[in-house]
Amino acid sequence: MGEIALNVKLLFSDFSWKDALDILFITVIVYYFLKVSWGKKGQLAFVGFMLVLVPFGVVNTLGLPASSWIFKNLVPYTVILLVVLFQVEIRDFLQVIAEKVFKEKVPVRDKFWQELMIAVMHAARNKIGMLVVIKQKMGLEEYIETGVRLNAEVTAPLLMAIFSKSSPLHDGAVIVEGNNIVAASCWLPLTLEKMPVWFGSRHRAAKGVTDVTDAVAIVVSEETGAVRIFYRGDMRFVSPQTIYQAYREMTIQE
Repeated sequence: MGEIALNVKLLFSDFSWKDALDILFITVIVYYFLKVSWGKKGQLAFVGFMLVLVPFGVVNTLGLPASSWIFKNLVPYTVILLVVLFQVEIRDFLQVIAEKVFKEKVPVRDKFWQELMIAVMHAARNKIGMLVVIKQKMGLEEYIETGVRLNAEVTAPLLMAIFSKSSPLHDGAVIVEGNNIVAASCWLPLTLEKMPVWFGSRHRAAKGVTDVTDAVAIVVSEETGAVRIFYRGDMRFVSPQTIYQAYREMTIQE
């Protein structure tokens, strides 16, 4: 017991404000990660990780060489396993951080872009397919006629509801003019050009409508959650937070 007390005393003898800051930083990261991922899988993984981490700390403190060697080689593989198991939760955690960091820093034109970014973030995070076409100068009436007219103000909840998988309007595109959703479930011309095989009908429709009009199309992939913006047939991969910046850069010469 005296040796353990001595080891503990030595452990805290060099404790500084940097160590306290280090512990605080790790605590905050773990807290927010658990907040995002805390479900049945998160609870089981947390318990499993603690069953490895606590004995590792005890073995290290007691100075048991054989056990210490086993745990030192086991911990890195545990971390890799956690990354594989929690890849979706880690992405969501980073998305939450990005939303907090960029919420006040993203330059936006008006409330329309704020609402659109929130909806795209939600769709990307949950892998919900989305296709939004933003009218520029050329008319889109022939495509509007194929859908259901709404003439409603663009809001994030409305876009989320339209593209929800249970919604009867989730197939097809939403066409926006100004700050209003003119119509939903609109059918667009598919491009005749060759595209990568992993692109589905939404990407082909976005390419098709931007080939023949000056509209801007924003697509969220149902398979990967990736966000792309199309203009004049050109495509750019973007994050939800940078769609307005990409829109400005692509249409600046108009």
